[in-house]
Amino acid sequence: LEDDKLLRLLDSEDVLLDESLHAAAHEVAADRFGKQVYLRALIEWSNVCRNDCLYCGIRRSNTSLPRYSLSRDDILQACQHAYEMGLRTIVLQGGENPHAVEGLAETIAEIRASWPDCAITLSLGELPRATYERLRRSGADRYLLRHETADAVHYARLHPTGMRLENRLSCLRDLRELGFQTGMGMMIGSPWQTSQNLLSDIRLIERFRPEMIGVGPFIP
Repeated sequence: LEDDKLLRLLDSEDVLLDESLHAAAHEVAADRFGKQVYLRALIEWSNVCRNDCLYCGIRRSNTSLPRYSLSRDDILQACQHAYEMGLRTIVLQGGENPHAVEGLAETIAEIRASWPDCAITLSLGELPRATYERLRRSGADRYLLRHETADAVHYARLHPTGMRLENRLSCLRDLRELGFQTGMGMMIGSPWQTSQNLLSDIRLIERFRPEMIGVGPFIP
């Protein structure tokens, strides 16, 4: 669709139009995936984060939050439990903590060796390309790094000084070049978000063609 038509859909309050869009989306999903539901083992391995993103519950300045990081044995035990339940995708997700992630590479290698038929997905934030490369060599298959918003001004309002949209996009390009199945995505209803912002998100996803798209609501 052209931009003006897509904006009309995004702004529409027509209930019948909403229902027809949902029906069309359901038809596409059923055509691609049938009636299967795909389950993944999501392991929140740490809530320690160096960043102070204004929308995030684990932001650095949230001093009321008890912090934790799972040990290697905790992670492997969770993987074993997930495997016994029949899950074949392991997702390690946590705050942005480059120093701790270095040690995580060894655990990922153990997961790959112990459960070679599982996919390993990571969501660990913005990291140096060399760290991404090490994680890939350790056996990780996929990486989810939501861009949050494709508008640089909006991005700046949601993040502290020093975080830039261009760096986030550069990380996404690095991940793809290193052979990860790469995921991006955004929040819906974040502060100051406009229909034009969402249009920019859709166009960015359209250009990048990620293997995964993570979309979730902003919950105050």
